[in-house]
Amino acid sequence: MWGWVIAFFSISTFDGWLIKQSSVVSVPTVIYFAIFPLASIISRRLSKTTWRLILFVVFSRSILAISLCILHLPKVSEFTIIMYCINILLFAFLLIDVISTRGIVAPALTVILIILLWMIIGWQVIIRLVLYCNLVVIFNKAATRLNKYLKSFNAAMAVLTGTAAFGLALGWMLASL
Repeated sequence: MWGWVIAFFSISTFDGWLIKQSSVVSVPTVIYFAIFPLASIISRRLSKTTWRLILFVVFSRSILAISLCILHLPKVSEFTIIMYCINILLFAFLLIDVISTRGIVAPALTVILIILLWMIIGWQVIIRLVLYCNLVVIFNKAATRLNKYLKSFNAAMAVLTGTAAFGLALGWMLASL
């Protein structure tokens, strides 16, 4: 359980570093990345029907995806390569976890899609795709495990919001060094 929270913290740290390094830095982007776990509480409270819940979750995740697409990736350096490798390693562990619970078909198709996109479009799109997948899926895994451990959905989202905010702040400070 704590492994997923630590993975979410490292993804949030990378996002904070990436947002600070990007030339398109906006305060609303930073704030949204810090508090997006709260969107789950809001959607759960406001959505009386399933279609509203789905619409709210899709809208919330679309904001994250668009934000990651807008951010400019920093120039390649040793530190950048280390950060990208950590994200790719987390993505590999994520695929292994999915294989162990759901089977090999979806992860195999994901890897094939990533390789094709890399060959056709380039590595920057792949990094953005990996970042988004890591952020959303690791958040979901951490939320599920914390919800079971704490026996409270709201407490789990509060812990993940604090984790995201602290990770973003740490990443922001690392980018300032």
